[in-house]
Amino acid sequence: MAVKTKREDKVLIQNGHKIETKTFKLGELFCGPGGLGLGAFSSKVKADDCIYQIQHGWANDYDVDTCKTYTRNICPDNPDSVICCDVRELNIENLPPIDAFVYGFL
Repeated sequence: MAVKTKREDKVLIQNGHKIETKTFKLGELFCGPGGLGLGAFSSKVKADDCIYQIQHGWANDYDVDTCKTYTRNICPDNPDSVICCDVRELNIENLPPIDAFVYGFL
């Protein structure tokens, strides 16, 4: 299976210096209420003249209340990006492209 990617890059000029921003889209399985995602989305790394950051792409969990909580915590403006179903029924091929992947645990 080929992995589709969706990185968004931008360039800013700040105080005469070019600063590039590289944004990576994140996909999550077994997302729970959003702890891993929140940590990822809250962090930014600056190295040389580049800022690296992560944005929500899509998430999956099987529990309805957990999916509602994740949506409220992480992506209230994009509720359709949280897919509430058994992971064995998830059609991976139809998910939007991502650059990074994490999965939760018990």
